[in-house]
Amino acid sequence: MTRRFVLPLWFGWLVLSGLAPLCAQPFGTDLIVGETAGPLYRVAPNGSFTTIGRYAASSITLSDVTIDADDRNVIVTTSRQAPWITYLLSVDLATSAPTPFATVSGSLTNLDENGDFIVSSETNTQARILRVGRSGTITTMLAQGPGTGTWLATRDVTTGNWLFATNRLDVLEYDPASASVVRTLQGPVALPWTFVPHPGAPYAYLMTDRIWRLDTRTGAVATLTATFPAWIGGAALAIDRDAGPSGARIYATSANSPLDVIRAVDLQGNIVGSIGPFPGKIGGIAFDRSRNLVPVLNRAPNDRFLLVSFANAVGLRYAVVLGFSGCWPGAGLRDGRRIGLTPDALSVLSAQGPIPPYLTNNVGTLGPTGRAVATLNLNRLGPSARGVRLWAVAIVFDPAAPLGVAQISSPAVIVL
Repeated sequence: MTRRFVLPLWFGWLVLSGLAPLCAQPFGTDLIVGETAGPLYRVAPNGSFTTIGRYAASSITLSDVTIDADDRNVIVTTSRQAPWITYLLSVDLATSAPTPFATVSGSLTNLDENGDFIVSSETNTQARILRVGRSGTITTMLAQGPGTGTWLATRDVTTGNWLFATNRLDVLEYDPASASVVRTLQGPVALPWTFVPHPGAPYAYLMTDRIWRLDTRTGAVATLTATFPAWIGGAALAIDRDAGPSGARIYATSANSPLDVIRAVDLQGNIVGSIGPFPGKIGGIAFDRSRNLVPVLNRAPNDRFLLVSFANAVGLRYAVVLGFSGCWPGAGLRDGRRIGLTPDALSVLSAQGPIPPYLTNNVGTLGPTGRAVATLNLNRLGPSARGVRLWAVAIVFDPAAPLGVAQISSPAVIVL
């Protein structure tokens, strides 16, 4: 029954692949905005905002927010200078309760394919990229000597590599399989303060006094906006996947002294809207319920849960589909939406249902909270799998939706 349900839709996607223009998908509904003074807000689409809680103190500032693998929580990064110490808090968005789980020297947190946290760090003697495990364990991924500045880290999902921006005005491309820098790209002409990827496309966006676009294939850097004043130390970027004809938008802080506003910028660099002003300076922006598909390590080295989470999709059918061929250019649907997975034999096979014992529960019905858990267990492949890259998307089906496809996740990349 499961196979009969998914397969016709999947064949339709394969037939239409490449025939439709790229268009973004719904990403999240509310913005989660953190001010440097500590308040954390939920911002509704109409621009109204409510306070979730306060997560800083007189000598501690809020420096970043990111949605956790559990879509109900947000990771709040707070920092104290002299000496620089960072505290990672997991905040339950329903109860506002914070749970501290790690203390490091750094800021700006991202998730990897294990559900661990990648943190940029700086001390008086080193600039480092740290991996903070979900249990609080800390390991160093990469370190360089003094003068390199705090690195900004983001994930290039199209390759599976990490991108680290330094104050040397370049971007290091780091391969997690070989644990080494494989390429250096030219960054913007000024020190960037924040750094985000385009979901599923080979671009990353950096912010100085303007917004820059880095093409991760060629290394070309383009100026996306004219002067876009951001408060130093409080700059923040987020990118959504607006389903409308305008496509994706970038949300960026803009100084409106003495208060901050959030500007919505299209990918051509046009300011198309604003939110605020806020009572104070903004340290972080994230989209609530934006992690629709997240891998989390269950048992080393390659047994993972694939956490599926879609708001307002309770009781609908879903499929988690895997592929070897990457997420760019992906495949287009007739209505202009894009699935961020380039079709291949594995994607066709996984779309039809489980591939036991390697892939299980990847097709089914979302539970009462709009969630499900698939399992990808490749441990039996042993060390021969090291370095292999897999991409995954989650799709929600609804007979009432256009083409029967209700929602499509951003692609997730897993480097074995």
